[in-house]
Amino acid sequence: MAFSGKIRPLLASARVANLPTVVSNVWLGVAVAGWIGTFHGRNPPILTAAAWLIPAGAALYLGGNLLNDWKDREWDARHRPERALPAGVFLPTSYLLAGIALLAAGIGLALAFHPLSATAAAMIALAVVGYTAWHKRHPASVALVAVCRALLPLLALAPLAATHSGFPAILALPSLAIFLHVAGLSARARHESADHHRGSPTPAVAALVSAGPLMAACVFLLAPDHPAIILPALAVWAVWTLRAIARFSASPGKQVSALLAGIPLLDWVLLLPLGAAMALFARIQPVITVRGPGSAMDVIPNFAVLGGPGIASLLLPPLAFLTSLALQRLSPAT
Repeated sequence: MAFSGKIRPLLASARVANLPTVVSNVWLGVAVAGWIGTFHGRNPPILTAAAWLIPAGAALYLGGNLLNDWKDREWDARHRPERALPAGVFLPTSYLLAGIALLAAGIGLALAFHPLSATAAAMIALAVVGYTAWHKRHPASVALVAVCRALLPLLALAPLAATHSGFPAILALPSLAIFLHVAGLSARARHESADHHRGSPTPAVAALVSAGPLMAACVFLLAPDHPAIILPALAVWAVWTLRAIARFSASPGKQVSALLAGIPLLDWVLLLPLGAAMALFARIQPVITVRGPGSAMDVIPNFAVLGGPGIASLLLPPLAFLTSLALQRLSPAT
């Protein structure tokens, strides 16, 4: 088969339509870490974190998808024969080796930024391996794929544990919201190839619907000055999520694709108010004195560094959402 004839099957195996959502999840952690670090006068390397950790998250995601297709090749031969491996487009060994290499690359890129980021990346890799091995046999394995997503913000947030006395519980809340959203849509995805629905969808819907309010609660802890700005993002996320649940209730594949594309909208529930606060503080550059952790000296945060990241936080989630929808026209999201 010509090289051009292999591109589309490879893109489908890699689930490239979902890559923008991975970028959004990683950026959520980068932005929150930058906001907290700046307030503590540490002048965090926000752009450096993005440069290392976004490729790390992408590599981990792509590697997981290739390993998943390698493991599922016999099942796909019966249920999804159009996929690359059962169609004979690629050798199974190539997917296995490429998947392992990408997981290793993801851990290496995270290590180049911080050892604790590499720890989070290694945890993602372990969850990927566990999900790959068990997801066809154990319904509870949807929790593992949700863990993979929930750990993406922690690639940037984990290093804060080195500068705080213990890991602040607040930093786990955005990851918990992502976990609930992805666990809910993953539970629906288990029925994608079924001839009929098995069991009640109520737990999956409950997990999806609870994710937005939980992410909204984070706003009052991280950027409480102007909480009303959360409403547009929360409304967009809620309308898209409820639309996907209602409109595609009889078509799990379309429903899951829509919910996957909506992951950045969940990130936006926090990133819209946080980005607005970052951009505002950068604009006025207030003189605020804070006491650094473990320090007897007061420091003046340099809020000017938050300007670019603030604008990125405002724009990246909706752009990631629209890009994911556009890429779904090129290759399937599931």
